[in-house]
Parts: sequence; structure tokens; C-alpha cells
Amino acid sequence: MKPEAEVMRSPLVVALLCTALAGCTLLKPENAIAHGSVWLVSQADIHQAISAVRVGNPGYSGAAVDEVIVEDRSALYIYFHGHGVGYEVVRRIDGRWRYIPTDPADRVTLD
Repeated sequence: MKPEAEVMRSPLVVALLCTALAGCTLLKPENAIAHGSVWLVSQADIHQAISAVRVGNPGYSGAAVDEVIVEDRSALYIYFHGHGVGYEVVRRIDGRWRYIPTDPADRVTLD
């Protein structure tokens, strides 16, 4: 391969890696990956949303978070390690993060 081709390939690889990584972030202390529209919410928002799930469903109190998907400014999907449900939905309602149970058995109804 010609040296010029190697020089041209390096910036292309760097540009592709930057593009791929721009849509994700690593959350501390959970060490979970957040991706999707991460620029629309702060890490504090994500931590508050995780707390909302743990308060809303005590079964998640000690569970590790594997992944967070940011759909938009007011909707997150949180995946917990080792739980068969898959994900939990958290929505920002009136400025606060609210847990929306995905399992109908977990839903609380007011009569």
C-alpha cells in the first residue's frame, strides 16, 4: 500500500470512531452504557431516572444497570442486569422522572 493511502485512511478511521462514539456515554458509578440521544439529558437526569425505578419497584434496589437508552428529553429505557423483563420505562412528567411499569402486574391502579 502506498504511504499516501495510509495517511488518508487514518483520518477516516478517526472520524468514523468519533461518529460511532458520539452517541454514547459511560455512566458512573453504574458503569452502564447510555446511548441514543444522550445529549438531550444530563447524567444527573439519568441517575434520577434510575432512582425513580428503584423507588417504584424495590425489586431493582440492588440490581445493576446494564444499559440506558435515551429516546428523547422525557423518555428513557433502563435495562437491569439479570432481570427477565428486559427494560423499564421512565418518563419526565411535570419536571420529575416517573417510573412507568412495563409489567402489567407491577402497575398500580387507583380506584
